[in-house]
Formats: sequence, structure tokens, C-alpha cells
Amino acid sequence: GLKRVFYPSSIYADDPPDSLAEYGAAKAAGEVVCKALEKGLPEVVINRPRLPRMATDQTASLTPLDSADPEHLILEELDKNG
Repeated sequence: GLKRVFYPSSIYADDPPDSLAEYGAAKAAGEVVCKALEKGLPEVVINRPRLPRMATDQTASLTPLDSADPEHLILEELDKNG
């Protein structure tokens, strides 16, 4: 009965900074898997937005960095796809 999947990708999937090369590669690989799943399961829609850096526990830093509000971004993406 699964019809919709949310796979939050990243802007770093295309051109990650050196410190995030593995992360970018993992996100890009995840997007490829999503495309393959969509081909094999045409009834399933996979939303895979490339999100910017977000302020989360995982991205916490002692130095100030530009980070988007995760609640706003995720809700906005979920609203786009019903």
C-alpha cells in the first residue's frame, strides 16, 4: 500500500566541500536508488528534495554557520507533495 516516500537529499549531492565528500556521495547514491525504485514501482512517488544545511543536533557547531530552520523546510516539502 505504500504510495509516497520522502527521501531528503542534500545540496551537497552534486558538489560537496572536501569535508563532506562521503556525505555527498551517499546522498547522490540514495537518489540513484530512488530513481531505480520509481522505475520498478511506477505506482510509488518518491519526493527527494535537495535540502540546504539545516540546524540539527548533527550539524551543531561552536562557530556560527548559516543553517536553515528544519521544521519549516521539511513541512514545506511535505506540503508540496500532499
